[in-house]
Amino acid sequence: MTAQSIRTHLSASLGYLFSVIFVVPAAAATQKLGVVYSSDNANHWPQIAERLRATGIDYCVVTASRWQQIGDLQNLSVLFLPNVSTLSREQAQSLEAWMKRGGNVVVSGPTGNLSQPEVRSQLRSLFGAYWGFPITSATPLKPDTGQGWTNQPNLAATFRGGVVLPATLQSRTAAVWLSEGKPPAVVTTEKATFLGWRWGVDGVVGSVVDLAWLQASLKRYGPLPTGFRETPLTCDTQTPLTVADTQDERNQAEVPTPPPLLARGSNLPTLDRQPSAPAVPVPSTPAIATNRPLPPPGFLQPQPRQLLRSSPLLPPPHQRQRFYQTIPPRFHPL
Repeated sequence: MTAQSIRTHLSASLGYLFSVIFVVPAAAATQKLGVVYSSDNANHWPQIAERLRATGIDYCVVTASRWQQIGDLQNLSVLFLPNVSTLSREQAQSLEAWMKRGGNVVVSGPTGNLSQPEVRSQLRSLFGAYWGFPITSATPLKPDTGQGWTNQPNLAATFRGGVVLPATLQSRTAAVWLSEGKPPAVVTTEKATFLGWRWGVDGVVGSVVDLAWLQASLKRYGPLPTGFRETPLTCDTQTPLTVADTQDERNQAEVPTPPPLLARGSNLPTLDRQPSAPAVPVPSTPAIATNRPLPPPGFLQPQPRQLLRSSPLLPPPHQRQRFYQTIPPRFHPL
């Protein structure tokens, strides 16, 4: 074997090994569904889990508190985010890297709507759409049956959802609300499906419609293994979802209560200070006693001013004209 053939064989072997290690999830032999469980959907998780069991699809749970990197999604081909309002920067980055390797997503409700602005912008590019605003009254939903995958029963219904706004040139409307302007209710791209209502929540829409839309959305990305588990497994540890796992998410959902304000006059905490030197008293000068008598009343009162007309320094009136002629005018007293 020549050196050139050895290099060629080695290059082919390394290429195969690289493809095995970094193979895209969709190319894996077994497709797998992961469902995100977070503090945003913890209160409705029993309803969501019940409807997931009704699909008959075997799935695992991605707990949001332990999802930080792409390795947490490496064994999945499809990720379902039911009503997950908040995603972190690390989660969005790992989601983007995972989708570039072949991962697909199905999202519902206001997913990502409460994330940081830069994260929301990133998610709009990944999902191809974003939650616009809720609809105030029950409105008929009509699927676009011309797309093939939406030409199924139980997809049309009347309920209250939200408007999903397309965000990319590749976005395509799969269903509309039959109201003024026919706003989008479901928007898709090649790798994402965005459902414009809170999936799995009682009081929004019946389970039949929820199941029909989720099953139709998942079929876009290929078949998934079926199976029934009373308690689903976590995707990272492959162990049953425990009460401790759900409690972690519920603790994150609880808003901490601020400490009560102290009432006026209550004992406030004091800072530790260095002891200061005792204050030295300043000697006061004793008052000096005097035996002087007090002035009579009215002594300090202002006295009336005498008029110049009656001043003895001026000559009598009949002699003043001659007197004024002997002094310059500017010195005249009157």
